[in-house]
Amino acid sequence: MPFRSLRLALLLLLLAGCARDPSPSPGRVLVLALDGIDPDVVDLLVSEGKLPNFERLRRAGASGRLVSEKP
Repeated sequence: MPFRSLRLALLLLLLAGCARDPSPSPGRVLVLALDGIDPDVVDLLVSEGKLPNFERLRRAGASGRLVSEKP
């Protein structure tokens, strides 16, 4: 089931948007996924200062590696 993780992520985003409180949420959510990029290369470029926006996003929020299922 290659799309199992994607379906789960979409379901969680949908549920997060269904708040019981009708007042607007004070924050925003950004999900950024890069398919086919080596996370070690991104880490190296961030440490060299070549990806300052990625560094800012990591500092201001949360980041992590996706753990995929083996087919």
